[in-house]
Amino acid sequence: MMKKLLFLGMLGVFLVLAACGSEKTEDSKQLDKITLAEFQAKLDNKESGFVYIGRPTCPDCQAFQPTLDSVLKDKEMRLAYFDTDAARETAEDDTKTFLQDMKVKTVPVIFYLKDGKEVARYDGNDDKTALKGWFGKYSK
Repeated sequence: MMKKLLFLGMLGVFLVLAACGSEKTEDSKQLDKITLAEFQAKLDNKESGFVYIGRPTCPDCQAFQPTLDSVLKDKEMRLAYFDTDAARETAEDDTKTFLQDMKVKTVPVIFYLKDGKEVARYDGNDDKTALKGWFGKYSK
């Protein structure tokens, strides 16, 4: 009897821990992950388009993700995604400098680049209508 209780107790703790660790992050089918070098190349090559900057460990990014996914699906769009956690793992100082140069103070944020220059930014919030309108203004 004692072994059963111990087993059930351990199983309960395991399930709680597993549930806590399974929060949804930026693992979206509409996002194409890019590295710091690829982001810099977009600027250097004077590319135009959207880049989403976020990180899986960011609570605001996690809250924004369902809104972003929904809008991207509705608009049949994909975004380049710069994961600051992954970038910091490989090049922390370079990533910090890059984000400072881009004047990124908080995430989530989406940039619209035209000819390699920032034209507009959308500071992520859960307003689906505002996000749709913002994308509509810059995607032609």
